[in-house]
Amino acid sequence: MTDIDKRYLNIPETLKDDRRFALVQEGEGALHHVVAPVCALYAKPEDRADVDTQLIVGEDFVVYQEEADWAFGIAPRDHYVGWVRKSHLKEGASNATHHVVYHGTFIYSKADLKSRPVMKIPMGARLTTKGEEETRGTIYNKVENGWVVKGHLRPTDYFFSDFVSVGETTIGMTYLWAGRSPFGIDCSGLVQLCMQMAGIAVLRDSDMQEATIGEDIPLDDELSGLQRGDLIYWPGHCGMMRDEKTLLHANGHTMTVASEPLAEAVERIAYLYEKPRAVRRPALLGVGEPGQSV
Repeated sequence: MTDIDKRYLNIPETLKDDRRFALVQEGEGALHHVVAPVCALYAKPEDRADVDTQLIVGEDFVVYQEEADWAFGIAPRDHYVGWVRKSHLKEGASNATHHVVYHGTFIYSKADLKSRPVMKIPMGARLTTKGEEETRGTIYNKVENGWVVKGHLRPTDYFFSDFVSVGETTIGMTYLWAGRSPFGIDCSGLVQLCMQMAGIAVLRDSDMQEATIGEDIPLDDELSGLQRGDLIYWPGHCGMMRDEKTLLHANGHTMTVASEPLAEAVERIAYLYEKPRAVRRPALLGVGEPGQSV
């Protein structure tokens, strides 16, 4: 049990003026937290605008400006700014005590698996528990709007020991541009989620991660010298190594999270785009206790 490692959250100098970070602060913002299971963060306050990323229930969001049904602000989790629907926010901090450690779980209307589901929430969702109740041998935690199976939650200072092991459980999940949850996830969202669940906070997009995570590892034509946990970066794409030759990534080719030989992925991607341009090696796989797994 430990606090999350934030060593990779510094915004690179080359990106400080990027619109994904740029925030004109006029006075202090108002702290809110997300109440929708997953909500989009838009580049502009309109439904047809580009979706940059997503926020997950229980995450904090600091609001600096409101316009009609929209709120503009920053996600303290990774400094990303943008617009969200005001209906997806509630004023004040979440004060979460637990987070979801399985791919998803349900909030039930009663402490009973036969009761009406209120909503489905993804891995990484943050909740405040307020006691527990047992029904037919299953223990449920009380949360703000219902009940959650206790076994699907862990305290917010509980992390897995190996972020790659988290990624290995996501194989087959559906690819979604700008997604960062098991309900739909993109390449850098997968890296961010897996490292988050291992207690390592990182920035959101692949170019941000490439500029900040770990140390730079030389990449030769034979793709040699790699190891589990190395992060591979192409222009606009990334993945993590399961071992010295196997890549795990959320990709637009299979439209899933997939595991495949790195050499095959490099050949296919190079044909359409470019070869990988960087390998980053995090200082550690995770900060959790040894032996933990999803």
